[in-house]
This record gives sequence, C-alpha cells and structure tokens, in this order.
Amino acid sequence: MTDDQLGGFTDFDVISVKNGTAAEAKQSVATEVPCTIVVNESELATIMATPTHFKEFAVGYLYTSGMINSAQEVTGFSCDDKRWRLDVTTTREIDSIQGTLI
Repeated sequence: MTDDQLGGFTDFDVISVKNGTAAEAKQSVATEVPCTIVVNESELATIMATPTHFKEFAVGYLYTSGMINSAQEVTGFSCDDKRWRLDVTTTREIDSIQGTLI
C-alpha cells in the first residue's frame, strides 16, 4: 500500500459466513498510523491515529489532555505525512515530560 492510498478506511477482501454459508465480501477497516505530536519543538507523544484530520486530532488531544484551554492557543500547525509528524506551535509552553502547562 502506498501513502497516497491511505485514508480513514481500507477495504479488505473477507469471507463472510452466515447460517453456515460462506460468501466473499469487502469489509472496511479503520486505517491507523503512528503519529508523533511535537509541540513548540518538543516531542510530546506518539499515538496511533487515523490518517485524516490531523490538525483537529492534535488540537483535540492537547485540549482534552488539559495542555491548552482553547483552540485559539494554537498558533501554527504542519504535518509531515511521510513521517507522520505533527508540529504544533502554541502560545503556552508545555512540559513535554508531564504534559502540563508551564
């Protein structure tokens, strides 16, 4: 599979068995990649993620982890989709060891 084929889902050929009868079918399965979040040039975490909507994923992770108080604190974002690295710039420094605001 090449990088340009990645998306939210990947179709697989499967054999479905229902009431003892087998049939070929396609099944969609979520795609995941190891995604590294880097905040203000400090690596914060590597998390498995579906390779879509990376900015929303990174901002949501920072917000739900209590590292930012709002999306407005994010001042920059870039994604390297070859290395699955998300670079985020925020108005606050984040302690990458403890994952807390400084």
